[in-house]
Amino acid sequence: MHCLRFLGETDADFRRRAEHALRVAKALVEACLANRYVQEFIADPAMPEWTADNVRISPTVRVEYDQAIAIGDLGSCLSATKSKYWGAGPWVMPLEPDDEFFPYR
Repeated sequence: MHCLRFLGETDADFRRRAEHALRVAKALVEACLANRYVQEFIADPAMPEWTADNVRISPTVRVEYDQAIAIGDLGSCLSATKSKYWGAGPWVMPLEPDDEFFPYR
C-alpha cells in the first residue's frame, strides 16, 4: 500500500501539505474551465472528449520555463520537456483565460 506521508511527518504537517495541494488543484481546474478555448471545446459537439468532468480530472496547464511555455496536461508537458533546457523551471501555472492552444497536439 502506498503512503502519501513523508517519513516522520506530523499529522499537522501532512494536513497543511494536503490542504495546499487541494488549493493548487482547485486553482488549476478553475483556470482551465475559465479559458475561452476550453469553453469552446466543451461546447463543441464534435469534441465529446472535452467535458467539464474530464477537465476536472486532468486540467490543461501552463508549464513555464524562462524561455518557453508548454501547454497541455501536466504529465504530457513534463514528459515532452524533460530532455530540453529552456532556462529555469519548470513552474506549473494555471492556464490564462486567453491562452490559445490546439487540443490535439
